[in-house]
Amino acid sequence: TAISQSQHVSKNTISALLRGLEAQGLIQRTLVSTDLRAFRIQLTQAGKDYLRNTAPARISNLNRLLSGLDLQEQEQLMLLLEKLQGLLMEQYKPCKDPEHQPAHAGHAAISEE
Repeated sequence: TAISQSQHVSKNTISALLRGLEAQGLIQRTLVSTDLRAFRIQLTQAGKDYLRNTAPARISNLNRLLSGLDLQEQEQLMLLLEKLQGLLMEQYKPCKDPEHQPAHAGHAAISEE
């Protein structure tokens, strides 16, 4: 629940993601002894190795993409991304009552205009 709320996605989405990561041997889930509905999630050594080995390539790729922008454009991009994140978080705040969910909650709206 905590992960799904922090990422603003459904519990089913997180469960499927975690099952996939576990099947790949990247994480380990263990039941919390005080709450049998909850899991403790840990990176396995393979998960740590994967992050350590892929981080340089991901950082290099991001730097390559950002190198096409001057400093002012990079700063503007960061401000716009922060604003977009705030708008998304506001729009998709968890709501306990399904009747008060926006009609599009949980669905991505993509326009080609």
